[in-house]
Amino acid sequence: MSYNNTKLQEKARYNAIKEVKSDRKIAQVARRYGCFRSTIYRWLKKHELMIKNYELAPNAQHLPTISSRPKTSPRSLNNELVEQIIQVH
Repeated sequence: MSYNNTKLQEKARYNAIKEVKSDRKIAQVARRYGCFRSTIYRWLKKHELMIKNYELAPNAQHLPTISSRPKTSPRSLNNELVEQIIQVH
């Protein structure tokens, strides 16, 4: 499965998780969905974490795509410098 942000992809991720939780081997599920075993493990971990953090209802029928946007920008200017620049102009 290539990176995709469609609702069908979210449902496919959930279906893969559901198969693993119903005692199917991860290697079989990975082959069936055309991805690596490590990908299935990441989906499982993400699913459990989202339920634990109340970001996803326990009975949700999908696993949403999370943005790949960086959370921080190490090269960005600090707020004080930005304020000084705004005051000058």
